[in-house]
Amino acid sequence: MRKIITKRLNRICSLCKKPIHVLVYSKGYSGGHYFGKIPFFTKRALDEAVKAGSHESKILGRSFQVMNKSPIPYKFEEYWECPKCYWNK
Repeated sequence: MRKIITKRLNRICSLCKKPIHVLVYSKGYSGGHYFGKIPFFTKRALDEAVKAGSHESKILGRSFQVMNKSPIPYKFEEYWECPKCYWNK
């Protein structure tokens, strides 16, 4: 079965800041490594969440500190790495 290119994306590597040329196929992509979107918060939103406090929550027998209020992100950015940065960690 032949891979059909559906889209070509130009992204920037989050580590070395070099351009990445990503080919998107009908099932997958090549040319870079995608790790999802990273939320960015304002200092004010983080301070409000910290002031709201936290509580202890148990999940599968482990205890975690969970914030009472989640900070609201003002933007999201995609996290991409070029193959060179990905394999030379």
